[in-house]
Amino acid sequence: HKIINGIKTTTDNNGLTFNKDKGDKGDFYFIRRTNSIRIQSGILTCVENLIKNCGYSLKDIQILSTMRRGELGVAKLNQLMQKKFNPKSYNKKEIKIGDRIFREGDKVIQTINNYDLNIFNGEVGNIIEVRKNSKEEVVIVDFDDKVVEYDKKILVELMLAYVITVH
Repeated sequence: HKIINGIKTTTDNNGLTFNKDKGDKGDFYFIRRTNSIRIQSGILTCVENLIKNCGYSLKDIQILSTMRRGELGVAKLNQLMQKKFNPKSYNKKEIKIGDRIFREGDKVIQTINNYDLNIFNGEVGNIIEVRKNSKEEVVIVDFDDKVVEYDKKILVELMLAYVITVH
């Protein structure tokens, strides 16, 4: 997806930045906040509003951060996004790898090239199934053009992708 409204911007009273030549609020938003708790809350509220009021789904929305750690890093923001938009549920299976939880319905990103699976760094998909039994623990991810099966030992190649870094 191409960001159309990245130039010639103006700010409305809510801190939303948009392309004034278009006369609408388009597909790119910048929300000015100075407190990390207000920023976290603002992100969650903005995403909720885009889903409820504008017809977007989580697949349509990508949040960008400049850092991995801290209150505004991708790790923390992904945890908050997962908790709000794909919470733990008895009807969704999940698997824990270290301090990360992968749950059916989660948006994920491949973090390294894996030539054996034909999946590459930066590809984003959705977990469609978590299969756990006495013999195996498997996560199945739909990457739009292919479905990839991950066993537990290579799940370290995945991260939640509600929020990703800019680099």
